[in-house]
Amino acid sequence: MNRFLKLLALLMTIGFGSLAGCTAERHPNMTPEVAYTAIPESMRQYMLQRINSDEADHLTPEEKEIFKKEVSAFSHQVKKEYPKDDALARPLVVGYQLKHEETIIDKYKDKTLDGWKITIVFVTPKPVTPLSIDPNNEKTWEGAITEEVKNDPTRLHTVLGRCITVPQLMKLGHNVTVYAFYPESGFLKREPAHQEIYKSFRDREDINFFDEPMKYITDLKPEEVGAIYVMQPPGTFKVSTTVNSGLGNPLQIIEDELSELQTENNEQDLKSQVFITNIGAGQAIDASRPNTFSLRSGPLSNPETHESFNLRKNTIASGTTAASEPAKSSSEN
Repeated sequence: MNRFLKLLALLMTIGFGSLAGCTAERHPNMTPEVAYTAIPESMRQYMLQRINSDEADHLTPEEKEIFKKEVSAFSHQVKKEYPKDDALARPLVVGYQLKHEETIIDKYKDKTLDGWKITIVFVTPKPVTPLSIDPNNEKTWEGAITEEVKNDPTRLHTVLGRCITVPQLMKLGHNVTVYAFYPESGFLKREPAHQEIYKSFRDREDINFFDEPMKYITDLKPEEVGAIYVMQPPGTFKVSTTVNSGLGNPLQIIEDELSELQTENNEQDLKSQVFITNIGAGQAIDASRPNTFSLRSGPLSNPETHESFNLRKNTIASGTTAASEPAKSSSEN
C-alpha cells in the first residue's frame, strides 16, 4: 500500500474523513449554505498542472491523483488535520506548501497577481530550513535534515524544492514580503555552517526579507510551528510609497489596516476578499518528533481561517512583546 492510500485509510479509521476531498466539520459560527473560495481558481488549476508536470516529486501516478484531489478540495474552504506521522503527512502537507509557493511565483510573474499584496510569515523553532542549507551541497544537510527524510526521496523533494522557492519569493517585488520569526535562542541551535548560509540571506539588501528573532519566547508548541500566506487583492490594503521597514507584527498590521479600510467601505466585506493559506508542519530536523500537520485555507472572514490567522499573530506578539509570559516548551505539552 502506498503512503497516500495508507494515510487515507488512517484518516478514515480515526474519523478525519476522506483525504480525497472531504470537507471538515464546520465551525459553529459558519453559515452552512455559504461556499468559500480558498484560492483564486486560476491558481488552483495551475497547482494541479504543476503536480502533473513535476517529475522530481517521486510520486506514483496513483499518489498524484490523490494529491490532486486534495488540492481540488481546496476549491472551497477546507480544514484538515493530519496524523502526527512525518512519513505519511509531510509529502502531502509540505508538498502542498511547495506547490502553493511555486504557483504564487509563476502567477505573480505572469501578472495574474498583478497589484496584489502577498505577505508570507514563517514561525519556526530555528531559522527556516530553506534558507539554512544549500540544496546542491549534501554536506550542509547534516544537522538540518534527519536521516529518515534524507533517505526518503519524496520527503526530501519537499525540503530541497523549497530551497528554490523561498529565495525566489523574496525577489518577486515590493508587494511580496517574507518574514521569518523564530526564538532568538534558536539561531544558536543551528550548526555554524547553517548560520552562515542563513546570514547570507539575512544580510542582503536586494530582497524583500525580514529576519525577526523573537526575544521573549524560548520554544514553540507544535501547533505554533508553520507558515501563513496572506494574499490581498487591490482595495484590501493601503498602498504605500515608502519601503517596508519590517517593523511590527505584520499580521497585526494587516488586521488593523483592514479594519480601518472597512470603516471607509461598508458596501463589501473586505476580509472575505483576503485569501489565507495556513500550513502546520514541523521542521525537517524534527521529523522524528510528533509534529502537528494541518492545512487550512479560505478567506479571512471565515471563523476557522481567522482562528489560524490569530494563532500566528498571537504567537508573534508573545515572542516580540516584553510584557508577555514565556511560552511553554513543546516538551511540556
